[in-house]
Amino acid sequence: MKEKNRLTFQKSIDEIEETLWDVAVIGAGPAGSTLSVNLAGEGHRVLLIDSKKFPREKVCGDLISPPAFQTLARLGLYDRILSLGKELKIAYICEVSDLKSLQKSSKMSIINIHNFLPSYGYPVILKRSIFDTIIAEKAVEKGAVFIKGRVIKIDINKENINILTFKESSSPVLSKIAVIATGSDLALAKTLGMTTGKETPGYALRCYIKSDLIIEDMIFIFDPRTNPTGYAWIFPEGDKIYNAGYGNGFTPKGAKNKINLKKNFMDFLSFFPLSVKLLKSGKIISKIQGGRVYTGAAGAKPVGPGNILAIGDTIGTTTPGSAEGIRLAMLSGERAAIVINNALKTKDFSYIKKYYILLKDFPLIWKRERIF
Repeated sequence: MKEKNRLTFQKSIDEIEETLWDVAVIGAGPAGSTLSVNLAGEGHRVLLIDSKKFPREKVCGDLISPPAFQTLARLGLYDRILSLGKELKIAYICEVSDLKSLQKSSKMSIINIHNFLPSYGYPVILKRSIFDTIIAEKAVEKGAVFIKGRVIKIDINKENINILTFKESSSPVLSKIAVIATGSDLALAKTLGMTTGKETPGYALRCYIKSDLIIEDMIFIFDPRTNPTGYAWIFPEGDKIYNAGYGNGFTPKGAKNKINLKKNFMDFLSFFPLSVKLLKSGKIISKIQGGRVYTGAAGAKPVGPGNILAIGDTIGTTTPGSAEGIRLAMLSGERAAIVINNALKTKDFSYIKKYYILLKDFPLIWKRERIF
């Protein structure tokens, strides 16, 4: 799954010369980069922006669910991702009700993923540092310009042009359309009035374990002991590396101070039989890192003022229950590309407001794909 780092195309903000872009995409995760591939492929002038230098780490389970393969195929990336990732054909799933059942965990359902969605194939695990880089690279190949920079403010002038202010530069960037794809960081969306203050994030922690114990299948545990949406996982990355994590899909009102996520994660690592065996034959080789997760449309509003949209985890596209986020983040980017492409080609920017319509089937998708 290792690939030589070929990424040499992320420029600094001082290197760009364009004064007015068709689209500025803030955030180069799966949603933002997928959108950029589609729009650059249509010939639009796309500026893709990320605050981090690529390749960069991302707190995630690193699992790419089979339904995402259709989007990857449309991007021309399916074969490459499949060749770099590790297929996981069997899922062991169990639910625990107390610490005793967590220690025993003998009743585990064995699921062949292929029986659920045979036309899609099997889930693939691939580190986000590689996966996200590949899609951003494809965007540049299609004609997008990719820069490192942190957008701290977007103003809208009387011509409805977006004026992007960067932390690193006194020179603003102008765009006809701006898209916020900043994941669970809602700070920029908040400045534009795209949040309500009622957003209900979940939280997840993750670490990497290196162990001589061989586990070839994915392990998923539902753990409602302190939160009805509690879950944990162990995914084999290959080369004796395992991605292990613990999270909550959302935080119920009044429960925020009662849930000790790190304690629950440490319980999982200390008492779940396979975790114990993994650590007995190995050790944690990374920091325990965490982040917010917005599921089931619990994030920002998809349509903002002027010609501004938000996509991906920013609007809560992550699937409730399993917290699988990559597939629908990418799909939201594809859907946004449809309305943006129409708006730019017809010069009728009212198309942008129709983005809501293209998200109406997401609740059905969440229900259908909870297994992932």
